Amino acid sequence: MMIYKVVSLLCLLLFISNTAAFVKRDVSTPQPNVLQSMQKNVEEFKKCVDLALANSVNQISTEQLQPILNVIGDQVNRFSKAFQDLTATNTPTTTNTN
Repeated sequence: MMIYKVVSLLCLLLFISNTAAFVKRDVSTPQPNVLQSMQKNVEEFKKCVDLALANSVNQISTEQLQPILNVIGDQVNRFSKAFQDLTATNTPTTTNTN
């Protein structure tokens, strides 16, 4: 019975010394800066988005955009004409006849 207690005590001490070795950590290494890594990831994401947009813009030709630009131009012309009509003074226009 005494041998069993001695062996158990030695096993317990061995177990405690081994677990203490696993818990220790090296404090000499600096902690990673989360903000810097996040900023780096955001910069890489911006580059990726810029590259994707540039590639998609390169695939569009001016002929494909022409109908859209025509519609936008017509709407701007209508708006500017309506604005001129609404802000015009009510003075009669005189014409020079010679």
